[in-house]
Amino acid sequence: MVKTIYDPVYRRLIGRLKQIRHEKRIRQIDAAKQLHRTRKWLSKIETHDLRLDVLCFVRLCKAYGIKASRLIREMEEEPSGDGGSFLDVTLKFGDKLGTTFASKTAYFDILGIFCSVS
Repeated sequence: MVKTIYDPVYRRLIGRLKQIRHEKRIRQIDAAKQLHRTRKWLSKIETHDLRLDVLCFVRLCKAYGIKASRLIREMEEEPSGDGGSFLDVTLKFGDKLGTTFASKTAYFDILGIFCSVS
């Protein structure tokens, strides 16, 4: 299975977090300090050298003054470039890996954990 950090959806999400940080003029060192981490840690996240876990994702969103749920919703509504949405791309990605999905419930890996979407 392809690692999460190489998934195009994950890369878009991290790119959006970085964009928000820049828009709010928050330095890496300041954001990292709020999470009791180093600037190097945040840099590795933003360059896709290290995977961001869910708890740190939520804490980063809080440090940037946005709700994690809003960012996820924004990603779900964002077109993928092929006419689909965030979830469509993820499901297609999973299908290419030979993953099968239950009838009305789709399981997808957004940040290294499995989530259920009805």
